[in-house]
Amino acid sequence: MTGEGPGGEPADDLLAGPRGRRLLSALVGEGSDAEPWAWSAHEDDLGLPGLAPLPDPLRTELRERLRRAVSTLDLDALRARSDPRDLLTAFADSVAAARYWQDPDPEDRALADPELVEVLRPVARAVAAGPAARWWSDPVDVTAQQHLWWRFEGRDGYRPIVTGSPGAAAAAWRGWRTAVDAEEERWRTEFPRHTLGRCSGTWWSTPPDRPELPSSTPVLPGGLGVGMTLIEDEMGIEEVDARALRLRDGLRVHEVHDAADWCALVAAHPRSVTFTRRHDWWLATGWDGAWALPDWASVAREWDGVHLSARGYLAVSGRVLETAVPGNVVGADTDGVRPGPARTLLAGWNPGVTHWLTDAVTEVEPPVRWRSLEDRYPLEWAPSRA
Repeated sequence: MTGEGPGGEPADDLLAGPRGRRLLSALVGEGSDAEPWAWSAHEDDLGLPGLAPLPDPLRTELRERLRRAVSTLDLDALRARSDPRDLLTAFADSVAAARYWQDPDPEDRALADPELVEVLRPVARAVAAGPAARWWSDPVDVTAQQHLWWRFEGRDGYRPIVTGSPGAAAAAWRGWRTAVDAEEERWRTEFPRHTLGRCSGTWWSTPPDRPELPSSTPVLPGGLGVGMTLIEDEMGIEEVDARALRLRDGLRVHEVHDAADWCALVAAHPRSVTFTRRHDWWLATGWDGAWALPDWASVAREWDGVHLSARGYLAVSGRVLETAVPGNVVGADTDGVRPGPARTLLAGWNPGVTHWLTDAVTEVEPPVRWRSLEDRYPLEWAPSRA
């Protein structure tokens, strides 16, 4: 397992990532006595194409509104929060606002402005110093992992997880590589540059979630899986089966706590995703150069799993990062792709989730069905034996 936790300053990580900044903004909205600063009133201004800088008058107005709101916060009380659930509402709001397949959310766009980032700094320091956020930096706990199976119309049965079948994961990776190579070539030939932004395809960065390659989520006090509450692109599904996993000893897990951890994985195991991702990610980020992600089949030869901590999610998800991978190495030297090093984007990977890349699961316990409580989805759930 790589280390026991991240280095660097947690407050800086919160301010660096769009999801971290959005969480801080939500906390300001929860705790401020000042006049709420209504993003919706500026949606037309903030929805400018091309992710251009905010106009100066708008930047000044938003900065001053935010400054007044932050000045009324009780930062000592925020720092003293001790229950992890005390920050879940703001965290869930930030996660639910993520979108990697279209133009940025107006509030996310505004919060990327450096002047607004600095106004949020005292809030970031208070949150990062408090005990309620301590678990955000935890490495994966292999003794408390759940696999979640969302239930909705037409999906009543539970998909089994493959256990006790050595080599099943390796076989799955052989088929995966063939499929993703074919997908990348199809997008290169069928969707040239002049169609940029006019079509949508694969926009996520995660490994495949298959019976041989399951994902898992940590558990908060009371048995609530983090993945039930912190959900990107959630669709209001109010019932889930959670199964505790037992994992084999000695697993090698790559921890992603910050941008350096993610970029190191991409650099060590690069795979071109320029043509499959460029349409969606250009809309979301404005970058029309080469894109690279980890080659998960290659990663599986070095690591049994990859864990994205809550802190890593807040620092990295949705953030365009330059890699050490030359664009032409990942096959982006054609079709008008902007030259230079490839960028990478972590998208569609929920906080705290670990993706298992080898035959890691030894046993799956019977499911516990959880139902969300009325009007409290996704923050409160009640368990019942399935």
